[in-house]
Amino acid sequence: MDIYTVREELLTILNNIDSLQEQLDDIRASKPEGWKEDEEALLMQVDAYEDTIESLEWDLSEIVQELVKDIKNLTAKSNAFKAEKDKFACKERWAKERIDRENDILMWLMKSYGERKVECDLWDVSIRKNGGFPGIELTCEPDKLPERFRVEKTEYKLDLYQARQALDAGEQGLPFQYRPQGEHIVIR
Repeated sequence: MDIYTVREELLTILNNIDSLQEQLDDIRASKPEGWKEDEEALLMQVDAYEDTIESLEWDLSEIVQELVKDIKNLTAKSNAFKAEKDKFACKERWAKERIDRENDILMWLMKSYGERKVECDLWDVSIRKNGGFPGIELTCEPDKLPERFRVEKTEYKLDLYQARQALDAGEQGLPFQYRPQGEHIVIR
């Protein structure tokens, strides 16, 4: 008898015993009418399954040997998968670093030629501003911010909405300014 047949038979028997034990627990908990007879019938079935386990002629050392072989093979496969995953993570990191370098080269080339858009046979490449509002950096200490630009009086933080309105309105002498907005390459 091979290990897979033994394993399947044993799992089937053990699952059946577990199912019968659950039924026994339910019967004992609810104690419906005639529950003693039901309990006896279920206990007889459990005994029959246990007798089946004892009657199966298995050579324990063979079963253990086959199971250990299986475990060793699966462990080796698992280790190989982990090594491959680590190798791919390294390759992914390398590819991302290379993408960043080549984007930097592309940005530098286009800027050095004074071009913001280049049309090629296969792609259109352009330099665009990063999305969202440009960041605002303080040019003074937070406690020196004028009252209308503070979010709270106890904690001095810049009110970004008010600051943007003031900068967009062209107010002069403000203790903050827009940060340079980043750019990125778009390939379509």
